[in-house]
Amino acid sequence: MPARLWEGFRSTIAKRLYLGSDNDILLNIRVIRVAAQPAAVTAMNTSYRTTGVLRRPLITLHTLRDQQVPYAHELLSLSRRLLPVRCLLGI
Repeated sequence: MPARLWEGFRSTIAKRLYLGSDNDILLNIRVIRVAAQPAAVTAMNTSYRTTGVLRRPLITLHTLRDQQVPYAHELLSLSRRLLPVRCLLGI
């Protein structure tokens, strides 16, 4: 099964070519190649597909120095939620 990142999960890195290191040839010779088990790929594709459509309210909390989710993402999310309201109010 080919790796298709644009469909969600990467199912294999067995043939991936890595570029941008100080020694790409050595990196690609020595990197450990793995492939996902078919049952694991099936489970990911059936149970973990995200749509962005929430069934219940989501509360997020991040500090200004959060390294994994920058605070700016909170502001971006807020602006996306308020955009339809702004359009209805003519703001």
